[in-house]
Amino acid sequence: MGRFRRFLNVCELKEVYLHGRRYTWSNERENPTLVRLDRVFVTAGWEELYNSCSLRCLASVVADHSPLLLDCTTQTVGRKRFQVERYWLKLDGFSEVVQSAWGVIDGDPDPFRRLTAKLKRTARQLMSWSDKKVGCIKLQLMTAREVVLRLDLARGVQAALPG
Repeated sequence: MGRFRRFLNVCELKEVYLHGRRYTWSNERENPTLVRLDRVFVTAGWEELYNSCSLRCLASVVADHSPLLLDCTTQTVGRKRFQVERYWLKLDGFSEVVQSAWGVIDGDPDPFRRLTAKLKRTARQLMSWSDKKVGCIKLQLMTAREVVLRLDLARGVQAALPG
């Protein structure tokens, strides 16, 4: 396993994130063994060329193994779907933003439109708060991954030096 990891580091390969599932194989017993057997690795150059690719597990009803699909089709950019990030709950100010947004009194007599307005307002304010409080999390993650990769490479080079 150590040789394999060193090979990945030397070749500067990065694993493609698997969306939607943690495991690709199961022994399908009552207390199943769940294992991630399959992975996809790419170079930084490949990732730059195909940055919109996504790796997904396909359902399999005939086997205990789930095939992977690396989808590199161009995706149309639509409205970004709002999603509460778990780490937001631990940050200062989260509850206050929700209370402030939710507490606005709306005079619409229709309860469904009032609920929709509250949800939209809360989502908008949380996104704005997150942008100010956290910034661009994708950029931060990419930077952190690059730092870890360079540290791993430096550790591998240092381990290979005689002495």
